Amino acid sequence: MSYASCHYNYVNINQNQKEDLHRFETSIIDNYKYYKRVENRSRIRIVLTILIISFGVYGIYKSRDNKIVIETLNNIPLMISVIVFLFYRIKSYYKNLFKCRNYLKNLNKTLKEFNLYLDRTQTL
Repeated sequence: MSYASCHYNYVNINQNQKEDLHRFETSIIDNYKYYKRVENRSRIRIVLTILIISFGVYGIYKSRDNKIVIETLNNIPLMISVIVFLFYRIKSYYKNLFKCRNYLKNLNKTLKEFNLYLDRTQTL
């Protein structure tokens, strides 16, 4: 028998339970790292997309009297498709960001409630 320690007491567990607990612990760590990476990538992509949009609007504003810019802005189907594309791109990045944040928040809450870890010092 081995022991897994909780906050206040020790619980006897057999070898199979210990292996399951260890697999659970490693899967939680792997999931946390994966979702943290996805969250960071989503944040970076959102910022870069907004930055590109800002530079585009600034460039259009600066050259608003240019004939090519006026013809491009008057092309309604092109403008609608560009706006829809950017909208769905930002929406998907926000969806990934909030999904990861909610998952990480719930994972942290669960681990705080069930503060259970393997105690490697007390093996029999």
